[in-house]
Amino acid sequence: MRRIIVSFSLVFCLFAAAAQSDEINISASFAQSIELKIVSGGSMNFAFTTLERYQNGASAIANFQVASSTDFEVAIGITPFTNADGDEIDLSNLNYCLAVLPEDLADAGQRWNFATPEYEVWDLVKASSWKYHFTGIYTSSQGEKTVITPGPSGNAGNFSENSFYLQIRLADRTYQNVANAPSLLDQNIKPGTYTCTVTLTALPSIT
Repeated sequence: MRRIIVSFSLVFCLFAAAAQSDEINISASFAQSIELKIVSGGSMNFAFTTLERYQNGASAIANFQVASSTDFEVAIGITPFTNADGDEIDLSNLNYCLAVLPEDLADAGQRWNFATPEYEVWDLVKASSWKYHFTGIYTSSQGEKTVITPGPSGNAGNFSENSFYLQIRLADRTYQNVANAPSLLDQNIKPGTYTCTVTLTALPSIT
């Protein structure tokens, strides 16, 4: 008896697929973004009803912050101080200081610089126990004055990295004394409600 031996040979042919590719093109457009917000102190009301207030003046403080994608400057503009009848208080009675908190003091001169004040009553390294560290006093005048510029480290950043305080001082005795200016009591101001607007503007640095 003969046996028939049948063998099956399975041949697998492997065909390599050709690699296919395509591309995704990405473009990004970057525009400068600057935002300034007043956190507190957006409205200040000073009531002069006593001789002591006329002699010593008054002050209030506002907090403002800047978020910016680029190095920035801050300018302050102040309108005339007038009442509804057109009477006007000399704008030199209104002056201001800039300030930072103690934990932000190291950033002064690095992230940002403050303009040189007209009267060096305080500076940023004195009175470390104070809640705020004030610059000297800036005198008010119509038109814009640049008061904050970027330091060597640059000041682009978010709101928490650029938080400032602005103290408005109306006929404050300290300033009146160092500037040899008369008190409100000596100016014979007509009764009425006088108003002015302080505008804070953040803009890209040109330096």
